[in-house]
Amino acid sequence: MQLRYPTSKLLNLFFARELASRLPEDSPLVINTINPGLCFSGLRRNLPLSSQIIFWFWDIFRHMVR
Repeated sequence: MQLRYPTSKLLNLFFARELASRLPEDSPLVINTINPGLCFSGLRRNLPLSSQIIFWFWDIFRHMVR
């Protein structure tokens, strides 16, 4: 279950790269993907305690740098 989220993001990148490679050189289309980055959501609630602690420190550091 924990690998589904990062795997889905990786597959999204693979799809976008393949789609872009199939477009003709002179195509006006631009293929973009979104990187969700770190966000506040319930996704972290099922992480092991060690990972939750790392994210907790990351959140503190991120707010200090702003």
